[in-house]
Amino acid sequence: MSVIKFILNRVLAHPAWAGLGVLVAVLALIISLFQNTKIEPKRNEPPVLQNPLVNIGPKENESPVPQNSLISKFVIAYFENSQSEDVSYFFADRVDYYSMGIVSRNIIRQDAAKHEKKWPNRTYKVVGSPQIEKVGSTYIVNTTLRFALANYKRVRTGRADNILKIQMINGTQKIVNVRETVTLD
Repeated sequence: MSVIKFILNRVLAHPAWAGLGVLVAVLALIISLFQNTKIEPKRNEPPVLQNPLVNIGPKENESPVPQNSLISKFVIAYFENSQSEDVSYFFADRVDYYSMGIVSRNIIRQDAAKHEKKWPNRTYKVVGSPQIEKVGSTYIVNTTLRFALANYKRVRTGRADNILKIQMINGTQKIVNVRETVTLD
């Protein structure tokens, strides 16, 4: 504050700067008012939902997911990571992806980015017991999840019934096929 007063006194005392002195005085006053005020930039972010999934847990006829199977853990990790991360590494190099047909992992990454842009706030919760069937070298997993999606304008909640086909590729589980049926609440 003393530096501002010093400069203000010098400017006001000099006759050539007298007209500018009033402007400097006003600026000095404004600066002093805001010195201890933290100004946060406005961000164009969606509203933060207090708890968008308050009631999306298992319904009366659904049970929590058993955590005992490697495939179950893989499926749960996939949906949990889908809330906030790039999940393309869960997929094989080529995947029969929803209604898009056979696509590359890069297309999956692009589709996920588009979904994230449309719904920046996403929560998924696997419910029920995944039904896992092994057919040859492929695990067919039927699972249900509850979801809440939110953006700047709206919130969507519902249920998604998923069929994932998972294969071991180079010793790692990879999704090779995914289908989904969505029911909105």
